[in-house]
Amino acid sequence: MVDSLDKICRIVVHYKSPGLEKVLDFFYDFFDYYSDNYLNFELHGQWVGKGRIGGQSLDEAVWGLYRIRSLMVCKDLLSKEYLDKLYTKLFKPMADLLYPQAKSIHNISMWIMCCVGAIGVMFNDNELLDKALNSEYGLRAQLKYGFTPEGLWRECSIIYHYYVAESLTNFLAVYATVSKDDEIFNVLEKMYTSPRAFSHDGNQIQALNDGWYPIYFENYYGTEQLAARVFDNSDLLKDVKTGYEKGILKPSTSYSLFFDLVDELNEDTKPSIQETNKDLFIFSGSNIG
Repeated sequence: MVDSLDKICRIVVHYKSPGLEKVLDFFYDFFDYYSDNYLNFELHGQWVGKGRIGGQSLDEAVWGLYRIRSLMVCKDLLSKEYLDKLYTKLFKPMADLLYPQAKSIHNISMWIMCCVGAIGVMFNDNELLDKALNSEYGLRAQLKYGFTPEGLWRECSIIYHYYVAESLTNFLAVYATVSKDDEIFNVLEKMYTSPRAFSHDGNQIQALNDGWYPIYFENYYGTEQLAARVFDNSDLLKDVKTGYEKGILKPSTSYSLFFDLVDELNEDTKPSIQETNKDLFIFSGSNIG
């Protein structure tokens, strides 16, 4: 349930489910525990940086970025005092721990900067956001030196390419609530379409380097759908539609309804979105629905 907190909040808040109160109770219990105890957790990590919740800096950044997504869903339901508590006791200390550990152009540094930047957006900390975007190993540097002109991540692994895409797409979905005109968004289309050249059948991908064979595009359509919907990119939408037509992509989970091309689904699989305040469950200004 913890790993799916943002998904649960998104679904229950959107549908105004009778279970909303229970989900919010769990939400408060969850964040109270981590905010009340974060600085008491032992700093640990042997191989790839340090964390207090995760086993290393990477795990800490992944945890933090997805928890920010949870908060974005419910932000309007939370008091200023409660948000101040989460910022002061949990997310600002997390950002301060992670930021100095981003020391290279690398997928781990990308996750760290995406987490730090999302914290900055969520809590209106412009200094954090600026550091995440513009510092020596910030996101602009990661994009400039980490991607080839064709849009491939330079670690020479499709797995790492999509891992970077996951972090960047989730950050940009948060960042889009305050700025959708930044040139940083321009990488999205190539980032998702360039790996197609590595497939002989349109689905399976060559397992280069740390590739974890077998690899399929279908494993990564979730974040591509998010990118397509948030940024209303016609080429990415077309790519996702092609996945449906080939049978690679299927609307198999309730969560997928938030990112699916609703017009392409059968009537019995479409979500009911009438008489709802979509700003409660989507990133403001996006086209998820």
